[in-house]
This record gives sequence, structure tokens and C-alpha cells, in this order.
Amino acid sequence: MQIITANNKHCKQIKELLKQLEYSMSDDQILERLNIYNDDFHRCFLAVINDEIAGLVALSIRELFIIQTRKAFIEGLVVDEKFRGQKIGEKLLKYSENYAKNQGCSIVELTSGKRREKNGALRFYERLGFSDGQKNYLRKNV
Repeated sequence: MQIITANNKHCKQIKELLKQLEYSMSDDQILERLNIYNDDFHRCFLAVINDEIAGLVALSIRELFIIQTRKAFIEGLVVDEKFRGQKIGEKLLKYSENYAKNQGCSIVELTSGKRREKNGALRFYERLGFSDGQKNYLRKNV
């Protein structure tokens, strides 16, 4: 397995992978995201096995104002159904953590939707050292 940075040629495979999380995006939307996620503060990494995308992780890095540090946020993690159970998600997260650390981050955060609890996502993240951040995340559509 290789972990590489996503680029425009991966658009179709990424589109199919995101459908497994019930996210529907057009090719143009994916290409737009890939163009944004192509600098030191935004990355989309792919796990590739035999030229096939087995998984994806996207992260963004923010410079914090009050605390003098950087924080990485895992925007999304998905492993293709046919590759699950092979620790690909774990490897993608570890790779992302190392990337974040090399970019000066001291914190890596993520959120896991309530609808993912039933498939063990929360337990998966806890097993990898993530814990309840003791914060309430509030949201408002604008």
C-alpha cells in the first residue's frame, strides 16, 4: 500500500468512494476541492493498492490565535468497503498525524457523526487515541 497526495486524475475514483459515505458530489465539485486541498494547510491523502484507491483522508491545518500553535482537523476519512478490515483507515490517520506534526501542529481533531456510531466509528477513533475533547460543537447554517 502507498499513501499519496490526491490530484485531479483521481476524481472519478474519489467520487465513487465518497458515495459509500452517502456524499454525492459532481466531478466539478471534487476538482474544486482537490485544487483547494493542494497546499501545506490543506491535504487529501489516498491509500492506493494496485492502482486502486482503497481509502481517503482529508485534513486542514489552522493557525490558532489565542494559543500559539497549529491545529489539524480531519475533514473526512473513508475506506472502500472491499478494503475494510486491513487497517487502512488506521494507516491513513497515522500518516495524517505525522504530516500535521511536521507542519507544527500540536493537536489533531476530528468529528464523527452520530449516524456513524452504529458502525463502530467512535470506538475506532478512541482505539487510536482520540478522546472526547470536552467541547460542545455548535453549528448554525448561514
